[in-house]
Amino acid sequence: DQRALNAAEAQVKAWTRALQLGMARYDTQQRELAAAKAQAAQYAALSNHAPPPPYIAKIINDAFSPLGARAVQWAINVAYCESRYHPNSVNTDSGATGLFQFMAGTWSGTPWASKSRFDPVANAQAAAWLYKTYGPGRWSCVG
Repeated sequence: DQRALNAAEAQVKAWTRALQLGMARYDTQQRELAAAKAQAAQYAALSNHAPPPPYIAKIINDAFSPLGARAVQWAINVAYCESRYHPNSVNTDSGATGLFQFMAGTWSGTPWASKSRFDPVANAQAAAWLYKTYGPGRWSCVG
């Protein structure tokens, strides 16, 4: 029965490794979430409205940070004004949807046209692309 004991020990070692990897991933996610919360608090201090949820702050920051801090702050304000940071928002009058309230025609002209307008990452990336390409004038809601 030494084989059975060796197999059980090997299984315990495999489970231990898997648990350690899972805990390392969890710790990394918790650090990223804490950083996103701190970032959201910084944005709120610069705005006259509530901060975005941490995961939305991270998505917007990831999309707009290559364009500079002013662009990030602008995007935070627009996302609040357009959707109150809700990626599933729909304007029933215009048909605009998503975090930055894209119209179907505008969305179809972005590099993210194959993605859902409700995908907050794609929506923020498309907004950053539109901002970089055409400037902030595509949105009238800024605060």
